[in-house]
Amino acid sequence: MLSRFLVVLVVAVGLLAGTLGRAAAAPVWVTISSTPPGATVYVDGKEQGAKGIAADSFRLRLSPGVHRVLLELPGYKPLEQTVQIGPRAQRLTFTLESAPARLAVRAPATSDDARDGELFIDAEPKGRVPAEIELKGGSHLVEVRKPGFKIYSETIELAPAETKTLMVTLKSDIRRGTLLIAASGEGLVYVDGQARGSAPQVVELDEGEHAVEVRASDGGAVLWQQRAKVVAGQQVRVQAEWKAAEKNGSLLVIAPDDAELIIDGTQSARPNQIISGLRAGQHTVVVQGKGYGAVTRVVDIEANKQKVEQVQLAKADAGRASVRLVMVNPIEGAEYYINGRRVKEDDLLGDKGVEVAAGKNIVVVQKPGVGKVTRPVNVAAGATEVVTVELKNAGRLAVSSSPAGGQIFLDGQPVGTTTFTADDVPAGQHQVEVRLNGFPPFNQAVVVRGGEAATVQADLQAGGIYPPPGAVAPDGSSYAPAGSYGQAGTGYVQGGPRRLLVRSAMSASLSAVTNDPGRFTVDLGGGYPYFVNLGIAVGAARVGMFGLDVGVELRSDIYVTEVGVKVRAQLFQAGPIAGGLNLLVAGGGGPDQRNDFVLELGAPLTLIAGRFVQLTARPYLQIYSDRACPSAATASPDSLTRGEACSAALDAVATGGQDTYGALERYNGARFLLQGVLEVYVARHLNLWLLVEGAPGTQRLSWTRPYNALLIQEQDYGIYGRTGVTFRF
Repeated sequence: MLSRFLVVLVVAVGLLAGTLGRAAAAPVWVTISSTPPGATVYVDGKEQGAKGIAADSFRLRLSPGVHRVLLELPGYKPLEQTVQIGPRAQRLTFTLESAPARLAVRAPATSDDARDGELFIDAEPKGRVPAEIELKGGSHLVEVRKPGFKIYSETIELAPAETKTLMVTLKSDIRRGTLLIAASGEGLVYVDGQARGSAPQVVELDEGEHAVEVRASDGGAVLWQQRAKVVAGQQVRVQAEWKAAEKNGSLLVIAPDDAELIIDGTQSARPNQIISGLRAGQHTVVVQGKGYGAVTRVVDIEANKQKVEQVQLAKADAGRASVRLVMVNPIEGAEYYINGRRVKEDDLLGDKGVEVAAGKNIVVVQKPGVGKVTRPVNVAAGATEVVTVELKNAGRLAVSSSPAGGQIFLDGQPVGTTTFTADDVPAGQHQVEVRLNGFPPFNQAVVVRGGEAATVQADLQAGGIYPPPGAVAPDGSSYAPAGSYGQAGTGYVQGGPRRLLVRSAMSASLSAVTNDPGRFTVDLGGGYPYFVNLGIAVGAARVGMFGLDVGVELRSDIYVTEVGVKVRAQLFQAGPIAGGLNLLVAGGGGPDQRNDFVLELGAPLTLIAGRFVQLTARPYLQIYSDRACPSAATASPDSLTRGEACSAALDAVATGGQDTYGALERYNGARFLLQGVLEVYVARHLNLWLLVEGAPGTQRLSWTRPYNALLIQEQDYGIYGRTGVTFRF
């Protein structure tokens, strides 16, 4: 009985355990979502296939127990996690981490300058180029730094998980200038061992010293060499000079013994004799004899060789002659004229030439845009004249300068004084410089075009001290500081010869600064009390800082017109300050026996504000003697008077009374006045000026209404003003 019970109990327990096991293994609902949403879900390995897309609405049934969940979303790192699934439904939420972007920084194959440069990302060092860096998506500042190069900087945008390549090219941070190599002959320019073309040549180089050579045209022998220092932002010029090796040959002309040879129009020789010492190249040989027509040949002489030329002479034609042209540099498209008639190129350049009348003929060769050559030719009857022409790509250049005496330089070479004109200046850019002691040098670049004319007007402007202290003179001496001398000139101080050059300021007429010799100013103005003011001042002398002007002046208040002589002396100039003395002696008169005499002695002190403004203060003493009315001895009621005081005095005298006003007497006086003048540069030949002067509390009787009906005030207040213009020449 007991055994049966045990069997039944075992069977029941087994059935119960099986039922419970089946219940535990039953799958449950699991909801899987991701941040951000949209990740692909894999469970227990990708080989099982994707289960779906993670979202709040995504569910799948999983059996309770341990499972491996994998989420993948583009732009984010894969997330794999082991989860424990219970017997009941549950929710799983996963947060994905953004995948890093990758930036590759490299140097392009065409430029390796960036290699080994320091790499910075958002100001943090990241090694050297080339490099690959993992970065977060977004904006990043990339910098590459390398000595001798400018910092490379660029902002880039990277998307999450994006791979981008950045090619970096660095720019040199070395400062550069240009070097102009001019040469006395043909040659090839080499800089630091590298060929740079034929001289003259302009080469852009790094700042610093460079080795410069000029070699023979075949690149062989070195004709000239020198080290030149290039300055950043400037053009430095070097002149290559060398003595060309002589290459000579000889000539033997076979012709009648009584003939005469003319070589290149200057050298006379005899036929059938060896003529040695001829330079290699083309030569013109004229063979002529009495009763025969002249024959002209162009022969090519080779170095160290002898040329043999046989010439037969023919009887001359007494009325006709020939002109033949030899072009040193044949130019396609050139036009040829004889006496204004256009001729064919083949005829004029041929062996026979072009037949012309004996006597004077004009040969013209030209090509628009290149140049024009005119040659007068005097051809003897029966002769053939050979004209050698080199039609250069050249134009006309005319340079004039003022004041006179300036030395003119063209491309660094002296070419004349004051003026220079040349008709064969090579086409292209040239540098014109004019130098004159006491003035800063004038520099201007001018472009000459073939067959055209270019002009340069150099107006040397003065002002301040030139050159600046410490500058080096062309002869190698140095310029002394501005305060070293009492006057300009060449002196000797400790340390060797030094030179002080003081240049004048803007040409003006009312300041302490005098005009340079030969230059002059003309003033025209008006105001009160002088309604009209006209003057002229001419530079008479200048020795160092000392200068002297002389001139004349006319001024009028209508009732009295004065004409005077004036002298102005510049005594010193120290930096922007100049001082001197001036003197005016004038006299004049007007209607009704009016007359006066004036002497003015002043000491102007001028502040020179650059080249365009001068401000002058001038105290001066004025001594005057005026007769405003007729004298009592000659006064009569019928006298033509225009002043109230004069009329009253004349009436009193006419009725037997006395001149209680003193108007009929001469009155004398003296007073000190202070004058202020502002002069402003307007154009190359024009200044404007404003003058205010006076001595308040003093007066001249002739400048009051009782004596001059044109004046408006009853009393002279002693304050005057004028304005006008100055013409500078």
